[in-house]
Amino acid sequence: NQRNLGWIFCRDHYQQFPSIPELFIYSDKDYYLPSAYLEKEVLEVRKKDGADFTAVKFKGSAHVAHIRHFQEEYKKQVLSFINVSKTVKSVREKQWGDEEAVEQKTEKREGYLEHSLQTN
Repeated sequence: NQRNLGWIFCRDHYQQFPSIPELFIYSDKDYYLPSAYLEKEVLEVRKKDGADFTAVKFKGSAHVAHIRHFQEEYKKQVLSFINVSKTVKSVREKQWGDEEAVEQKTEKREGYLEHSLQTN
């Protein structure tokens, strides 16, 4: 079942790819993913296992609406995570060994992200 495979990938991502840090951005008002569940079932498990992750909890914003309410802080947190994560080799590098191609793709993604996060 495709849906179950996606869930297993997300749930076990930190175990499958321990060298790749994760960023969790969430809030106390998320209807679809309650913060208590995320903190207990996802973040606490990662903390216990010593996983490399960053969690940013906003107050009052709805599911995936954090950037609308906290533009500057959201941008700051995402860019900070990316800058810290730049030192981590990507899975593609490990699989294909084509560092130049990965670096080019990374540069394009970073430019897109920085452009996407600019406030109007």
